[in-house]
Amino acid sequence: MISCEQEEIVEKYSDHFFSLLNVSVDHEIWHGDLITRLKSASVPRQELKTLMLQYYFYVKDFARWLEAIYGNAQSPFEQAALVNNIAEEKGRGAPGEKPHAVLLAELLAKMGIDLDERALPLAKTQVAYSYFNDMSKNNAAWQALYAFGPGTEQISDLFLEPMENAIKTEYGFRGDIDYFLVHKEETEKEHAIAFKIAIASHLESLPPSERGFRMEEGLSITLAAVEAHATFFSGIQKLLTTLH
Repeated sequence: MISCEQEEIVEKYSDHFFSLLNVSVDHEIWHGDLITRLKSASVPRQELKTLMLQYYFYVKDFARWLEAIYGNAQSPFEQAALVNNIAEEKGRGAPGEKPHAVLLAELLAKMGIDLDERALPLAKTQVAYSYFNDMSKNNAAWQALYAFGPGTEQISDLFLEPMENAIKTEYGFRGDIDYFLVHKEETEKEHAIAFKIAIASHLESLPPSERGFRMEEGLSITLAAVEAHATFFSGIQKLLTTLH
């Protein structure tokens, strides 16, 4: 539950957050061939298998990354932005929940994807993975909050919804798919708001003369995170093109 004080702080930096959203959603990758075909559910089964296996390699350590950011946090508001998110990622948000990585592995099994030792990430998958791995472990928490909040959580619907649509259509799955259910827009918005509160609180803690420079750096980090996502999807797109 967001307090009045927190709401006021976030509102104070609303133009900044609007700018972060713009650079995130306007990237050309979201209008590229792969995402477009996912939206129209016109990706064949074998291509979906390739995509989802690489996606597993890409996000399987997301909970560990959040924990690393938490460990680097220097303030209570930075830690508060991550607590619920970490709990949900690790399946501790409510009784009966499973870790998100387990839910993804279960989905892959239903799709006939074998997670054996012979499967390897593509070069671009590894590049994108390395960006977030490094950002979470070797940077200040406020920097990572930009990458994982505005640069990821706030825009996850741009790729998760098309993925779900294509998979349900191709495989004839009915009802909710657990992995996508736990990432529905309402939940992701809650996480995005928590990141915004932490970022706004961090900016508010700085001398006014430093805030503009910090916001510029945050914008650059957000864009770099989106570029990492673009690297991942462009790698898949290139591979699928060579298979046609």
